Amino acid sequence: MRGISWNLGTKGKRETRALELLPGLVSGLQPDLLVLAESPEDGARLEGFERADPMPSARGLETHYRETALSVRALGQGSHYSAYELAAPRTRSSLNLVTVHLQSPLRDRGEQARARKRAQRCREFIEDLEHAAGNTRTIILGDFNMDPFAVAMLDIDGLNAVSTTTRTLYNPCWSLLGDRPGPSSWTTTVRQVASGTFPISC
Repeated sequence: MRGISWNLGTKGKRETRALELLPGLVSGLQPDLLVLAESPEDGARLEGFERADPMPSARGLETHYRETALSVRALGQGSHYSAYELAAPRTRSSLNLVTVHLQSPLRDRGEQARARKRAQRCREFIEDLEHAAGNTRTIILGDFNMDPFAVAMLDIDGLNAVSTTTRTLYNPCWSLLGDRPGPSSWTTTVRQVASGTFPISC
């Protein structure tokens, strides 16, 4: 299963350009799951994809999936997070999917406490979903508005995306940043992103 997320940007020329690039991005990367942030009010439309949400959330968060590859059932939607049950035809067990679009840190004025609080609320949302589902098989995808090495991302009271004695949420972006060797295609992807060939977010 391949999933990608992309923030289309604020309304205006940037959003229009992003929507124009979206079909090419999908064609090139061939995702089974696509999470968009700051989507238009009436949502994006993609050939071959089903929408998991009736309408985007307040922050323009919406999820699309290939019906031939996945089965996705919406469980709940908030302004910053959405929850789904996800299953693939060949898998015996379903997965929890959480999509996120957290608030930008631009108004935090350098105060780490606000970002930590957002991360803590996100983690609590995930834990509530897992408790209701009865399992911890969870994928989290979207725009965190944080670097992989941000304090709120790593903090044990936040998303705890590091290796500790407690349960962690593994962040695959560490591999893209050199944590360990990854598939050769990742190197190509990073180069394409750096050169502006196409935008992609972790």
